[in-house]
Amino acid sequence: MASTAIHDISDSESLSDITSASSIQFSDGAKSSDSTISREGTLGNGIAGLATEEPLNALQDLESFVPIIERIPGLVFEDNVYHISRPLLKPDLGQLAYYTREIGTLTLTDFSANQYRNVAPETLTRLALLQNPDIPFLPSLEHLRIVLADEALTYLYFCITPSLKSLDISRVLPSRQATISYFLKEIAVHAPKLSSISVGPGRISNSFLQSFLTFIHLRQLSLIDSLESLEFAFLRDVSALPELESLMIDVRTTEYTPRPLHDISTPNTMSFRRLQKLTIVANIAIMADIIRYLFPSEVKEVSLTLVQEERQIALPCHRDENTESKSGCLSDRQKAPVSSTTEDQRVDTSIWTISSASSVRELDAPSSKPTIYQTSRDEKQPFEWEHREMECDDKGEWIWEEGRGWFTVAQQAKQKEEVRQARAAEEAKLREETTTDIISQVSLFALLIEDILCGAANLEILVLDRLETPYLSRILSDSKLNPFEFPLSTFQTLLSYPTLKVLQFARWYLTSVDETFAELIMDPEFMSMSMESLRLPVDDKLNSGITFSKLQDIARFYPRLKYFECFIRRICPESGMPLDPAADSDPTTLEIISIGGGSPSPSEKISIARHISLVFPALKTIITHEGYDAEEWKYVDSLVTMCQAVRTDERRRQKIDRT
Repeated sequence: MASTAIHDISDSESLSDITSASSIQFSDGAKSSDSTISREGTLGNGIAGLATEEPLNALQDLESFVPIIERIPGLVFEDNVYHISRPLLKPDLGQLAYYTREIGTLTLTDFSANQYRNVAPETLTRLALLQNPDIPFLPSLEHLRIVLADEALTYLYFCITPSLKSLDISRVLPSRQATISYFLKEIAVHAPKLSSISVGPGRISNSFLQSFLTFIHLRQLSLIDSLESLEFAFLRDVSALPELESLMIDVRTTEYTPRPLHDISTPNTMSFRRLQKLTIVANIAIMADIIRYLFPSEVKEVSLTLVQEERQIALPCHRDENTESKSGCLSDRQKAPVSSTTEDQRVDTSIWTISSASSVRELDAPSSKPTIYQTSRDEKQPFEWEHREMECDDKGEWIWEEGRGWFTVAQQAKQKEEVRQARAAEEAKLREETTTDIISQVSLFALLIEDILCGAANLEILVLDRLETPYLSRILSDSKLNPFEFPLSTFQTLLSYPTLKVLQFARWYLTSVDETFAELIMDPEFMSMSMESLRLPVDDKLNSGITFSKLQDIARFYPRLKYFECFIRRICPESGMPLDPAADSDPTTLEIISIGGGSPSPSEKISIARHISLVFPALKTIITHEGYDAEEWKYVDSLVTMCQAVRTDERRRQKIDRT
């Protein structure tokens, strides 16, 4: 379709110039009902069925730019694409501007492209002639998301607006990163309100990464597993952003160039001058450089996830007899390399598992049954059987197969045993080295936490997590030591740190939890007056747990505690149970208990419910966990609710009696 010139619009006019003329306002701020235009008769036969206009609030969050195109008067749907059928007049653009100014969030993605109709290129060209960054096409756009976008980036130019506040970019194709980089340069000039940028997941180039440093007014920056490589110099440049308040850096799979060894500079006191929240998902090297040289003293919230890396040493592969077919084994055997033995001495190492020279067992046999001969194991074998193959069956009989000799098999069995022992020694050495390395990482991680406690004057929230690879878990599964155990001394320090309001552990192994709380509670001179939320793993594999009776002492040790999560290892509610709520000094403020374990019996459930209702009068709910006696604790929660209701009714009755 031939393009049509745009009439009645001067070169100096743009879409926003005519917005005020197209909107009728009453004294109370309400819009005239005439300003809602029906699509029927104006947008062409393609969408003539949509006669009723959608409410304006439905356009606040759009998943595509196409619905904006559909608002253009004179639009028709022909040849499977949208076209503008007539010249665009000033009132037409006024109607379009009335809708575009109501859009606050827009997503550009190809993921949902099949849900919308195609738009002719000349239609976009005609709209682009009206675009002016100073008087934007989307004057109220605040949040822009770019996700898996290729063709959708055609509309990116229309999103340049001074109103933009946040930008989320993820999974951008390498071929389109230059387009977005150009867009970033434009909004760095024309979007002074942009304060939040989130990038990832999805790899980005270093040049693309550097463009974020131009946003000196940035307050929030999130880099989520998006960097191929990272240098300490970039971290130092990020720390110099003057307005940055929140930084999330997830570099779990990033190659890191650490701080140069010749750099003897002291920690930068001017880094992250306004940072309040810091989230790091990284290996110990990146974490150490940030905390020791760039850590801000005014930060209030810290989340650390240690990515524990194994040594890059491959374990020898072990053949699994259940994973390969016999025919596949034979095919591999035919192609397998051989040692420097004679033709008659070749024994395929992929077929046999040898534990000693006198114990040979075949894993995979040929599909056709070979000719076999049997004789006693102790009998002297005749010389003429030297070129035949054998194995030992379940009855202790030698089974000979044509083609291999006893001497050859015995010799190869001895060699295979030596190989097995060498592999076992190699695996043991690898396990020992990996365990030592992981323990060193954990020890350094604990030291970094202590550095944070010493350097952060007003730390309020601390979240500690860890990640490991399946390979690392397998290597260390038989280790005598648990290299993932969180250091007990640091755990004790955190539990009693005076300014912490929120402390959370996830996927760290915690031991002696009950004993640690017992030691803290025994100190009558100390109470943690700040702690409001304490979350320990509800997993008996990660948490040694506490006895149920310790809940009361913990709530008193933390008088402002509102949320507590932990694993219950034993139920003994009778110890220390108050007989009268009036006998309790200073009722606790605990509102939410998130617990599991303990396997309470039916009689214990009643005692537990009574105990909780007396000790925790402000309790609102008990959160349960599947696999950890969830149904039992749900029932306890219902009993607690009943006890609280009975106690409330009793207080009302007493009040009525007094009056």
